[in-house]
Amino acid sequence: MYDRAYSFNKGLAEVNLNGEWVYIDKRGNIAFKD
Repeated sequence: MYDRAYSFNKGLAEVNLNGEWVYIDKRGNIAFKD
């Protein structure tokens, strides 16, 4: 599942999804890091 490392100062949750770091905002939208 997720390794959760939250970064709420940006309103995002930073999670490790299958070895790839992604951001999830408060509405549940996923943004992949470049």
